[in-house]
Amino acid sequence: MNFRILVQLAAFAIIEFQIIWHTQRSHKRLLEPATTILTPQEIPRTVKTEVLHLPTIPVASSQVKLLCVVMREPSIRPLDNVHPNCHFFDVSENTATWWGSQVKLPCQTYTSECYTKKLAILFENLLKTNYTHFYYVESDHTLCVHHNVIERLAYNYMLTAQSPQLITTGIGASGWLCTRTWASKFLENLKTCKKWCGCPDCIAALMALPRATTRVMLTQHSIQNKIGLNKNNKLLPRCFQKRTEYGLNKFDFFDHSACHLRDISPCNNVERNLFVGH
Repeated sequence: MNFRILVQLAAFAIIEFQIIWHTQRSHKRLLEPATTILTPQEIPRTVKTEVLHLPTIPVASSQVKLLCVVMREPSIRPLDNVHPNCHFFDVSENTATWWGSQVKLPCQTYTSECYTKKLAILFENLLKTNYTHFYYVESDHTLCVHHNVIERLAYNYMLTAQSPQLITTGIGASGWLCTRTWASKFLENLKTCKKWCGCPDCIAALMALPRATTRVMLTQHSIQNKIGLNKNNKLLPRCFQKRTEYGLNKFDFFDHSACHLRDISPCNNVERNLFVGH
């Protein structure tokens, strides 16, 4: 065996070792419990918002006027993710700042029940606007797509009374795309929630209005593991991860056997796919 072949074999061995080392290192990091909170500067490098090339919604159309909103509590969660084109409902003790005005809140504790009450105040203020659709994202979630993708979802699937009135694009109480009809009914249920007051997504799951779920995740938690009120170590889904789990009353359920690569489930034989390649 000549010297040139030996050098080539040594080079291949080094490359193979580097691949194995980096793979193991990445896998280990993925499985480690999250111990740090990402800063706003770190998040854009961690989650890159994806631009999908979609047909433009006609300018003359008034059927979809979308408002994205995020409820933040800087004193509790100093984490502020990147939420392009979203407006903020910023909570500070017993008041919130909403489009430059102060809104009085019924409580200031960091509990599930108080969160639900703040959510009710937020939805009251959403319904005072003239927007046709709302997109609610929790502050510790990052958007995986640009605003135009959410807008296109509403335009494609949420224009009639028989259409889904809610499309879940994330998990839990985050990534909710809804109509004014759904928002109004949800607000009614928030005010009469009784035993479900600590679980807004449970309230949403039990509502009778038609709803749907996207095939892939369009929001993701800013860290790998669940934090906050529930304080468990559940591994959370990432951007564009396919749905495999669902909650109460099949909330967040996607029927892969029936809908395959379609955007939402139930799919009702609609041949559309906004998430090509995912």
